[in-house]
Amino acid sequence: MKVCTYYTDARYEEMARRMLESAKAVGLKGIAYQAENPTGDWKTGDGMKPAMVVQAIKDNPGDSILFVDADCTFRSYPSLLDEATHDYEFAAYYDTPELIYSTVTWFRAGAGLRYAERWLEEWRKMPEKPNDVGALVSAISSMRPRSVLHLPSSYCWCEELGRHRFGPVQPVIEHYAVGEHSFGGNNYAKTKNTIF
Repeated sequence: MKVCTYYTDARYEEMARRMLESAKAVGLKGIAYQAENPTGDWKTGDGMKPAMVVQAIKDNPGDSILFVDADCTFRSYPSLLDEATHDYEFAAYYDTPELIYSTVTWFRAGAGLRYAERWLEEWRKMPEKPNDVGALVSAISSMRPRSVLHLPSSYCWCEELGRHRFGPVQPVIEHYAVGEHSFGGNNYAKTKNTIF
């Protein structure tokens, strides 16, 4: 299993470096891709995710790919994703049965490519309003896969959003939801853990 992420500028490059160092600390190898964000807007940058995942899978055909946003940190080894323990083809954190977070997604070597390519295909259908989360939900629901692992909240843990919902959880992968931004009608403040 190889960890993959991408960055669009020096700020995100620093986060990607920090995330990959945390992956290495728990025994995982990783790679970061640089991508050009034409607008500089975080939503545009986020929308590059499906294409970056497809590229990572094609560049590393013998490895399962664990895509992790650059603004995350590994707290422990993600044992649920160890290929020796299961036969799943795709894994992600489902906040609800209809909402799949694209922050942390796992694609099995070989079989996982079709999931990533369908994700990119669905994303391209919404050029006026690119939405990587909506495209991922559409992709997975249209495929009706039988080999999907629903990860627990500890694999996409955001302290500010999760603690009051799930109580005391030991994070495996912690997500900091970088900076101040709004998404889905919710406004998120900058936290003490973010770089900017």
